[in-house]
Amino acid sequence: MKIQPKHLSCVGLSCFYIAVKTSEEEKNVPMANELIRISQNRFTVSDMMRMEKIILEKLYWKVKAPTALHFLRLFYSRIQDTLEDDWYEDCRLGR
Repeated sequence: MKIQPKHLSCVGLSCFYIAVKTSEEEKNVPMANELIRISQNRFTVSDMMRMEKIILEKLYWKVKAPTALHFLRLFYSRIQDTLEDDWYEDCRLGR
């Protein structure tokens, strides 16, 4: 989807807001108006909420999709488990 340059800051802040809401506890999520104030942008809370809804609809509300980092963590965990199993087997057999 093409985005007009004047909307990029709203899109970026909305994406950040979505990410924070999905990864942090509710008490740690900043208020939307506070984020807008801190980022010194010239759009309103309703603009940001509208953009958030558009982004979520484009993502089909799937904001916790697996990422490369998830894969690497799972892969690393599996390798560690395999190495530990091999080490214990070697110790048991006296190798």
